Amino acid sequence: MWDTKNIEAFQKLCNFMAGIRCGKIEETEYLEKLLAQCWNSLEGAKEGGMEGYKLIRRMKDVRWEPPILSFYIERHGAVTLGSGYAEIQEWKIDLGKKTATYLGAGRRQVYKRASPIRVDPIVKEIVALVQANKEDTPFLKWSISHTEVEIRTGKVPGLEASSAVKQTLEGRRRRFRKALIDAMEDAGWEVMQKGSRLTFTKSR
Repeated sequence: MWDTKNIEAFQKLCNFMAGIRCGKIEETEYLEKLLAQCWNSLEGAKEGGMEGYKLIRRMKDVRWEPPILSFYIERHGAVTLGSGYAEIQEWKIDLGKKTATYLGAGRRQVYKRASPIRVDPIVKEIVALVQANKEDTPFLKWSISHTEVEIRTGKVPGLEASSAVKQTLEGRRRRFRKALIDAMEDAGWEVMQKGSRLTFTKSR
């Protein structure tokens, strides 16, 4: 929708671009602000979930071939949700037609892929510590009678919150939980239903 404010913002953008040489644009801070101000009025600008404010400090490889302004933008929505990859979108803006064309997306690895871990050795060690009634272990919390023990998953080496991105960590913890419950039951400990806590009671 083109109202007076957006029209003025677009005209500022056009005036600015008129003074820019063809080719790659290195300094993009002011350009990003101008484009963001009129972005939502450009036809096609909302494709790919884009909005004007998302342009700020994210435009890469910006090029000007009048009347086409092209660039890539890195989107971190997937990273926020736990992925190790950011989405890379390619855009072309036609200032003559007042259009924004979304040309597709790729992805870039933001975090190194976490090394896989085997949960079986971890489970085996924890069961042994429980059977030995170990108290000086940060991931074991005992009841006074030592008939109940809580396994603090977030303190287990390899399962800490900082050990992997969200998706990887959730998968590790699911595998760990299942394997631990089976192993503890074999050792005579029964899992107790206490919300998300992983607590066991001596069954024999």
